[in-house]
Amino acid sequence: MHLGEIASNFVDAGAGMQVRVLGPVEVIDGDGSNVALGGPAQVKLLSLLAASAPNPIAVCDIVVEIWSGAHRPADPVAAIRTYVARLRQAIGPASIVTGAGSYSLGSIRTDADRFEALMD
Repeated sequence: MHLGEIASNFVDAGAGMQVRVLGPVEVIDGDGSNVALGGPAQVKLLSLLAASAPNPIAVCDIVVEIWSGAHRPADPVAAIRTYVARLRQAIGPASIVTGAGSYSLGSIRTDADRFEALMD
């Protein structure tokens, strides 16, 4: 098995899920099924949080990243709150931590985390 296979098969034992960000962003549950993450904006939110983990991202920065060059909803902050709620429902309530005007990835570890650990 080479490093890419090890990294892509990393299981986050705490949640029983595989969170993959090396390649298409996806979450695989303990039974091996894809977890429905929602639309592209929700998937992009998860990828942004994973890329910055463990550091929080300000809501205003999330808005810019998700709707960069695209039409923003009337209330983008409310849309972000909705996306966070839906992601928490899909991958667990502790998956996303709310801070002061920011969000961060909770205790979820990704295949990228595993890959970095293998490289050290």
